[in-house]
Amino acid sequence: MKQIKNILSITLISSFIFFIYSSNPSSENNDRIEKLTEEHGCGSVDECITQYNFEGARAFAAKTLFGRSEKNAGWEKILTAEANYWINNDDFERALNVITEGKDYYKDIIDYAAPEKYNLARYNVLSTIIDRLLDQEKFKEAKRYAIKSCNCNMNGRTKADQKDYDGGDEKWDDAATMKKTLLNRINETEELFK
Repeated sequence: MKQIKNILSITLISSFIFFIYSSNPSSENNDRIEKLTEEHGCGSVDECITQYNFEGARAFAAKTLFGRSEKNAGWEKILTAEANYWINNDDFERALNVITEGKDYYKDIIDYAAPEKYNLARYNVLSTIIDRLLDQEKFKEAKRYAIKSCNCNMNGRTKADQKDYDGGDEKWDDAATMKKTLLNRINETEELFK
């Protein structure tokens, strides 16, 4: 009888250890990472971004990042890096498209679905584009990009959103919208260059 109990105990313990080993999520994740590394030539979201391999970075983010905050941070990092890459290569429309796609395609994964975050991301890209154009003294083109910005406050909220947020219009300043801020910066810079 003792022998049967010992055999049963050993069998149960062995089965338990096998179950834990076979369902080890880190083992699955390591296999996933290995496969993605072979496919894309980089080993993580950050490594792919460093190589300007945004397709690879997206693949790693989709398959290796877990938890809402980790996914949000990963996707935000990818979108920002890719937009900056296109700005540095003077492909401003493509940079804006990256942010727009972030809103349209990744809203279930990242927080760009929140209008404030999307408006802030778009403002940051437009601001960087405008800075680049101002350095080149292309004021008319800079203004063309400034008017693409929303009439939002610097928190990314429209007047209606701000009213819902704090219950009144008294905190809204028409002169301090994203669009007006960008246009004022352009006009001030243009005056300095005259």
